[in-house]
Amino acid sequence: MKRQMMMAGLASALLLSACGNGDEATDAAENEDPAAAEETSDSGQADITAEQQQSLDEKFNGMANDEFIDAIEPQSADYSEITITVSDEAASMNGDALRGKIQGIGESVRSGTAGILHDGADDKLPLVEFENPDGDVIAHYDSPERNADLIMD
Repeated sequence: MKRQMMMAGLASALLLSACGNGDEATDAAENEDPAAAEETSDSGQADITAEQQQSLDEKFNGMANDEFIDAIEPQSADYSEITITVSDEAASMNGDALRGKIQGIGESVRSGTAGILHDGADDKLPLVEFENPDGDVIAHYDSPERNADLIMD
């Protein structure tokens, strides 16, 4: 029982620290323009919970341990666009090996992100770009559909 109470207290503290204090949120809601509220709700961005954020961070940090990956960075708050920077190792790989490696990473990031945020929906996978260390795009997915093809640039 004590453990449940401690966990509930910890969850409350984390929620408050993530959102600021409750008064600021109430004040902001009272002073908010209703049209702006509708615009925000119509934007299509998913509200990401702290638990989902932690799961995504753990997944991306684990994948970044791969020597082939330098960084995995979301380009939007709703994780609908993600950039993966590959290491210099990519330049030394032949075309088929590079495509296979990038496709495996891309499918893992896309399906993992959709699984965490959208219960694995087949039409809500993030758009993913792969960049070399110089910032040049070398491959990308241009559709949120699960069956999207990897396009090598």
